[in-house]
Amino acid sequence: MTRLTALGDPAVKIAEFSRDGVVDLVMLPTHGHGLFRGLLLGSVTSKVLHDVHCPVWTAAHAAKQRAQEVPGKILCALDGSESSLALARWAFDFSRQVGASLQLLHVVRTISDWLALESEQALQEELRTEARKRIDGMLKPAGLDLPLRIAVGEIVTTITEEARQEGADLIVLGRGPMHETLGRLRTHAHGIIQRSPCPVLSV
Repeated sequence: MTRLTALGDPAVKIAEFSRDGVVDLVMLPTHGHGLFRGLLLGSVTSKVLHDVHCPVWTAAHAAKQRAQEVPGKILCALDGSESSLALARWAFDFSRQVGASLQLLHVVRTISDWLALESEQALQEELRTEARKRIDGMLKPAGLDLPLRIAVGEIVTTITEEARQEGADLIVLGRGPMHETLGRLRTHAHGIIQRSPCPVLSV
């Protein structure tokens, strides 16, 4: 293990070192105290996720958390864009390398506050069905016949609650430039990291 210190903006220095040091993975704790904790959960984490080009592992932050040495259950959240195929393939390869089970999750937003109405339920179910067909249409031709759950709800709450209920040891998220479609899920990464019961790996 090599220990280094640097003076300057933490996020900038981490990004610079990750490039200059040919780093394959950046790991950030999120359980510090006082100012350090606030920095890690705020601008530093956001900047690192934006600037670093390799995967970023953030430790679990929730009061009740799971943090296995080697993850046994991985939950991979897909946003349904074309980039979902690359993320699912990465998560599949990674889960095989560590010997973990893999569950894919896509969240469809609630379309109405009136889901008790039969017409609203039918429309919501239609959106779920379309989302499943779209994602399966990307994955299965690529040979990725993986378990996929289509959930309905608010993105951050649903992903973190699914991870809790499934007993996931790791959440895998995709990230990309904000102007790309994948940016939709990335905008929720900070909230997911804060509320996740397990570490989050942003790829």
